[in-house]
Amino acid sequence: MPQRNMDQALEFDQNMTQVRRPRDDQENHEGTDADEGQGTTTSNRFYTQYDILAPFTKADAEKICMEPFEYTRSLPGKNTVGKVIESLRPWLNISDRSAAVLTDVMTMLQNSSLMLDDIEDGSQLRRGAPAAHVKYGLSQTINSTTYIIAKVVSEVQTHLRLECAKVLSEELQTLTLGQALDLNWTFNKTCPSVNEYLVMIDHKTGGFFRLMLRIMEIEANATPNDELRHLITLLGRYYQIRDDYQNIASDEYTTKKGFCDDLSEGKFSFPLIHLLEHSPNASTLHKMIYDGQPVDEGKMSEEAKSYIISQMKEVGSLDYTQEVLSGLFSSIWETAERTEKAMGENMGFKALCQSLKL
Repeated sequence: MPQRNMDQALEFDQNMTQVRRPRDDQENHEGTDADEGQGTTTSNRFYTQYDILAPFTKADAEKICMEPFEYTRSLPGKNTVGKVIESLRPWLNISDRSAAVLTDVMTMLQNSSLMLDDIEDGSQLRRGAPAAHVKYGLSQTINSTTYIIAKVVSEVQTHLRLECAKVLSEELQTLTLGQALDLNWTFNKTCPSVNEYLVMIDHKTGGFFRLMLRIMEIEANATPNDELRHLITLLGRYYQIRDDYQNIASDEYTTKKGFCDDLSEGKFSFPLIHLLEHSPNASTLHKMIYDGQPVDEGKMSEEAKSYIISQMKEVGSLDYTQEVLSGLFSSIWETAERTEKAMGENMGFKALCQSLKL
């Protein structure tokens, strides 16, 4: 069939697609004709026209997409990203513009990571308020984090040196691998060893700090310093183990995240790993956490949590965690001083460390 005839047969206009809709009075009229035995006749109909062949127009949907992220970012936080970047600038002399872009990029990554973490861990609270997925739903929150990561890539490619995009890709993969270990242990209810846990930290929390450092090295055109790299690794370990301890022992954390929410989420934190490695009741405690309660729904009773904490105190898990943190802090301080000998004095970084010390 020739193309013109085919178009006519399909009632297809090359500029517009037309959708027919009968009028009510026409429908009634056609029914009357049929009743009178006159047969069905073709009636005039309204045409609703749609520009099916219009060129691509970007949707005005960014505000919708950003809303879960903006909500999370608006919640009161500690501005760790900005503090770490500023504390490293005496060693890595980046421009104010690069510092501003990096701070913005890392803030986007941090908050999008928190949004995903809350979904994956089943957390209901974030910084004392409903988590983004509680307020906006799972689907919108996941979509928002995907959009934010795409924006991060775009910002790095547009405003920072070419090599920074490669570093971003590498460390995002590393961060995801660290999260995979954490989620896998929880899903399979398998307690990692302390060494395995440290590997996870180095990929996840440590990877976040390392990403900042590596981009700053590139922007400062600086040769990587092994002592500084190790210092950032130690800082990541301290930060995560400190968070594990605070999740159990801090009233502030209870207010912002709920009472021992790591236990509700079935997460293997540093004190819990020590407990399960050293308690004579390890098997019973493991069943209490992972078999006796629907931890995937965050419904472990406060009584059960209190009992587990009492066992941590009895076995010495909390004291041991404090000892580890104290040793880590000493190592961080010594490594910072060695770094100062090679790269110059940095009181700002030491002040940051002091602010994190328990």
